Amino acid sequence: MPAADRLDPSARLPWGAGPVVCGVSPTSGSPGALVVAAAEAACRGVALEAVMAWRAPRTQAGPGTSPPPLLPWREEELAAEAEARLRGFVTAALGETVQVRCKAERGSALRVLRHASHGAALLVLDAPRRPGGSLRTGLVAPLLLAKAACPVLVLPKAGERPAWSARGVGTGEVGLAGAGGGLAR
Repeated sequence: MPAADRLDPSARLPWGAGPVVCGVSPTSGSPGALVVAAAEAACRGVALEAVMAWRAPRTQAGPGTSPPPLLPWREEELAAEAEARLRGFVTAALGETVQVRCKAERGSALRVLRHASHGAALLVLDAPRRPGGSLRTGLVAPLLLAKAACPVLVLPKAGERPAWSARGVGTGEVGLAGAGGGLAR
């Protein structure tokens, strides 16, 4: 193998040197994941893409009937609101100077993030939320670990350190990604 190929990981990795994709929660804004994803994109010299899934609000239906379909003008309005919300999360976490492609897509978080993982160099996810919410709370990250088309980095909960021991981790030699807002040294 030529020396240049040994130094360029994208030359032999099946997912290549696409963007670093950050899955952004519509509730928390995933500030820690955005900071880590921005650092990864900068280190790799690739683009950063923030992706957030959104769903239309459920409308009430009478007994034995289906809810009415979402009107096209309403869908465009909801999509624009989701895009603006995502842009706000990105600006709050990273400021105005970092270039980020923002994509708010209608659908489940699993479907939207799985689709975004195709062609990505890395998918970064915030720590799974604590149990107690809906049945799906915290299930997206484990499912994406198995179904994503690229490597997935799931941040630990703020303040948690891995239970395993690895030389250098947490000692200043190797940074530990934390959901609390960046790389801990």
